[in-house]
Order: sequence, then C-alpha cells, then structure tokens
Amino acid sequence: KDTPESWLINYQILSRIDREKAAEDIEKALVEFPEDTAILQQAAVHKMARLLEAKRAGSIDSLKTQIEQAEEILGKIKVGVGLRTPFTYSSLSELALAKNQKDKAIELLEDGMRVCEPPLIDLQLRIAQIYNQSNEPEKAIEALKRADDTLRQDGPRLNSAQQVEYSR
Repeated sequence: KDTPESWLINYQILSRIDREKAAEDIEKALVEFPEDTAILQQAAVHKMARLLEAKRAGSIDSLKTQIEQAEEILGKIKVGVGLRTPFTYSSLSELALAKNQKDKAIELLEDGMRVCEPPLIDLQLRIAQIYNQSNEPEKAIEALKRADDTLRQDGPRLNSAQQVEYSR
C-alpha cells in the first residue's frame, strides 16, 4: 500500500468483504495521504454512506459524528479540485438535510446547477425529491420539469446505461 491507488483498490475490495475493515482502511489512507483528492473523494463517499445509515437508524450520536467527519473531508475537497463537481454539491446538500436545513440543501443543489460541469440531472432530480418529501407537490413538479430540460441538455454527455436509467 505505497500509493493512494493501492489504498483505494484495497478499500474497494474490503468494502465488499468486510465493511468494518474497509472503514479502518479508509481512515488509515486519510492519515497516510491527507491531501490526495482520490482518497478524499472515496472517504467522502464512505462518510456520506455512514451518515445516511445513521440517519435511517435514528442514531443521533452517530449522526452527529458522521456529520462532523463528512464536513471536515468535504471542506478539504471544496478547497481542492472537487469544488465544481456535482458530487461535492450533492454531498454538502445531504449534510444540510442531515441537519434539518432543507432550504440550505436546495440552495446548495441550485448553486451546483450553476457552477458544475454536466451532467447535472442528479442535482435537479434531488431538488425534486426534496420538495416531494417536504410535501410541496407544486415545487416538486416544477423541479421535475426543469429536470426534463436538464436531461435533454445532458443527454449527449450520458453513457447508454445512464440514458436508460434516466429515461424511466
């Protein structure tokens, strides 16, 4: 495990075999390569998954811990090359939702729509989903209409699997 790439491969294999060891492994990789963008992004994916698990389980203490850890990692990504990726904005939005800040979550997604490189359909669909979950059907419908426009713009940039998924 001399390179960030070897750590990432090891983490990806472990995550399918033993999630606890994978979690330990990504923590070690963060210590070993604290500024590596690929490590930071994989750690952010890991932390966001743990955050959503804690939220679903209703574990307040674990949720607070995961929010703090995800904020730290996303803060590092924001400063680096990850600033203009849909993943970063989506993750920041999920952090806001975990803190019950719906308006901030939507604002972050809308900011991402303005500054990120396509494809942006996931950001637009998430906005619609938030409105739908908040029992705001009119806003959800408007967001879905914008998602349709976004999909038409993103279409040439999507691979065939993505096109099939979004055409449902």
